Amino acid sequence: MLFICMQFTSCEPKYKFNIPDDYAEINLLITTIKKNNLEHKEDFYKRLLAMENIEYQKQFYDAEKEVFKKEMQNAADLEDLQLAMDTQIRFGYLIVLARDTNGNIVNKNSINPKNKDTIVYSIEKYDPISIELLKTVKRVKKTE
Repeated sequence: MLFICMQFTSCEPKYKFNIPDDYAEINLLITTIKKNNLEHKEDFYKRLLAMENIEYQKQFYDAEKEVFKKEMQNAADLEDLQLAMDTQIRFGYLIVLARDTNGNIVNKNSINPKNKDTIVYSIEKYDPISIELLKTVKRVKKTE
């Protein structure tokens, strides 16, 4: 009887673990925007939140991230540190930071159910600690 049951039982696992949620990143961004009341701070946020379909929101976000990556690559190709810093600042509205209770940046992949309640999310461009750090950064001049 066991053999017969084995024939008709699927060998596929019922649950798949460690499969990344395709929408986790966009969901985190949207949640962070709303939680920090940033809906009207950026045209990108207004357009993103006006979309009703999560798939369109993800495509819109991914396209903007792709522009950011290309501009960062351009700065790297030119070996222009100032351009890279300016690009990072300009696209800071796309970057979600996770900080612990001490204000240290935490890798979002290391957050688990035990420590998730101690994590505060913010957008890099509007993060108070990042803003203070930017005030201390001096502009660099490219030397030949």
